[in-house]
Order: sequence, then structure tokens, then C-alpha cells
Amino acid sequence: MRSGFGFPVILCLGALGAAPAIGQPEPVRPAWAASVRGWGELEVPAKVGKRDLERIDWQSGLAVAQDGHDNVYVFSPGTGLVRVFAPNGDKRDEWRVERWEPVDAVAIFSGFATDARGDAFAFASRGRVFTFSREEVPERFEVPTFVTGLALLGDEVLLARIPMQFGAREPGKDPFLRKECLLSRVGAKGEALGDALAPDKAEGTDAFSLAMTQDIALAVDKETSAVWVADRHRVYRLRRLSSGGHVESEWSSDRVKAGVQTEGEAPAALEGYITKDAVRGYRPIKAPMVVRAVAARRGLAYVLTGAGPVAEFQVVDVFSGVGDGPAWRLALRVADGTTYGQLGVTENGFWLFPAGSSGHPHWVERVPDSVMEQSMPREASQSAAP
Repeated sequence: MRSGFGFPVILCLGALGAAPAIGQPEPVRPAWAASVRGWGELEVPAKVGKRDLERIDWQSGLAVAQDGHDNVYVFSPGTGLVRVFAPNGDKRDEWRVERWEPVDAVAIFSGFATDARGDAFAFASRGRVFTFSREEVPERFEVPTFVTGLALLGDEVLLARIPMQFGAREPGKDPFLRKECLLSRVGAKGEALGDALAPDKAEGTDAFSLAMTQDIALAVDKETSAVWVADRHRVYRLRRLSSGGHVESEWSSDRVKAGVQTEGEAPAALEGYITKDAVRGYRPIKAPMVVRAVAARRGLAYVLTGAGPVAEFQVVDVFSGVGDGPAWRLALRVADGTTYGQLGVTENGFWLFPAGSSGHPHWVERVPDSVMEQSMPREASQSAAP
């Protein structure tokens, strides 16, 4: 315990003055926290926790969603099993989606979401999208692209997608077509409702290689209906959108620039979606992942970064608006070197879910939102980006 608030962190409130434990010296602000109002270091243990959710043997493809009461839903696309956990990690329920057929999911091309009440669900794998409830069999439809995340907003499904769609499969035809949008709105049965959010102008060896580095992470605030999107590669940028997909405000770091290189062989995940000639002609890319996941809760947005571009380790940045950039930055001190790819948020803690096919989820306690909000401007203003 290394703060006056009783949390396993080093804590500093930059806007309110230092807040170390009584009798202890003020922590030295590290370089990675130079321009944020508050900062902290959260210790993620290597050992398996005692909570039910922490005891899950994590497997690649497992997907996570939260409802409006912070309950956590863990979905297995291979079996159709949905496990439900309370915000503290206690298991509440489990059930299988009726008539579910196994789906092989790739984490970077999948997503899982539920509504505020935990009644409706949506899951996406590559270009396949499923909507279902506990009582209803899934509706299935396909989109001619790869989905990188999704969210439910009223009767609509929001699809984060790469800005490309599949073209002709015949030899000699272009298998990839550029599509100038990063977000698609569809109905529960797949009916198209509109596209939004044009990608940046950039260069790439082919449409697919370029599209693979322009993907976004997506979250919807179930209380305010605000839509938050963050670029996963190239730049560190967070945007808040209206329900119709229009940009209301945005922030971009002027310090984080993640380079892109072309190298290696085509991933096996492409097979079956494009022709063999197209697979051979595809030029894979090497690009550090700037953002791993975004979560939104009661007016705040939480961004889980990758290790490297923002800091040498993973951090969770907390935003109250986008004009000022992150108000708080919480570093994850991971004992066993695990990389986390999905994020759950409760009032005073984070749920961290491994990006790979091993390990366990972990719960880390943090300063409550009520404490962080004391140093947060409720109206975003324009200022220097950290």
C-alpha cells in the first residue's frame, strides 16, 4: 500500500497537489506521466486470483462484454457458452446460445457486445455477424470486410471495420477494394443503415495492407450513448462520435507516432476469404499496436494501450472529454509479462483479459472514478496533447 487512499498504487493528483500517504515523500513524477493531471502505477500479480472470473483458463478467441451495471459476460465462440459474472468477479450464471454452431474467432477480427440490460447480444468474427438473446436463436449475416469490434446502440449494431471490402475471387481480378469508412451501422438482421468516419489519407502496398493499419477500437457509453473510437495503429487518437457517426470532438497525441513496415508472409487467417493468388500477393505489415481496447462508462472513456508507442509498458488512459487528452494515466506493472487485449471497467477497478491463449483474467483495484473526477474538466478544451 503506497498511497493515502489505501490502494496498491503510487498515486499523484497533479491538478490538486500531490497526494502521497501521510509522512511519505511525494512520488517523483515519471516521464511517461509528464503531461497528465493524475497518474498511478497498478501492480498486476502473476498468481491466479481468488475470484471466480480470475480462475478462468484463458483461451484465444474468448470475448468480453459488460452491461450497464458493470456485469461481465465472457463468450466462447467455439461452444456458444455465455458466462456471467458480477462486477466483483463472482459467477452469477451461465447458458448456451441455442443452436449455436462453432465459430473459429481471431481476436483482432472479432467483437462481442451486450446492451445496458444484458438482454441482447452481438458477436462478430471476421466478416460474420451474429445477433441473439438468451431465448432466441442467432440471426446471422455477413459483411464484405473484416470487423475489428462492435457495439449495440438501441436497435442498431455498430461495426468497427477495416476500410476495405472483398472484391472478385476470379484470377486476375482485384481481390481487395478500398472502402472509405471505418464504421458501419446495420440493423439486427444486417440491413445497411449507413457508413461513417473516413480513414486518413495514407499509402500502402495494397488496399488490404493499408486497411490493416487503419483499424479502430470501439465502445459505446450505455448511459450517455456516446460513441468512442480510437485508432489501433499509426497514431494515438481518440474521437467521440454522435449516435449517427458524426465526429463531435477529437484528440490526437503530438508525441506518439507508430511506424509501419511491410515484411513477412501472409497470415493463415486470410485463407478461405480470398483466393490463393491473392494470399500470395498480399504484403503483410509490421505495425506496433498503439491501442488494444476502449471502454466507456458514465461519461468517461478508458483506453488500454499497447506496450511501446505510448509508454514502454501498457497503460490505461482515462478521458473525461477528448479536447484535453487523458486526465489520468495508470501504468500496468505486470509481474509475468502478460499482454492484455480486453478491458473491463467498474467504479474502482479494472478487469484485464489476456491477449493470447494462456493465462488468467486479473482484477486490479484503482482510485475510484469519484476521486479522479475531482481533477477532470467536465468540458473539453483545446490544449497541448501529452
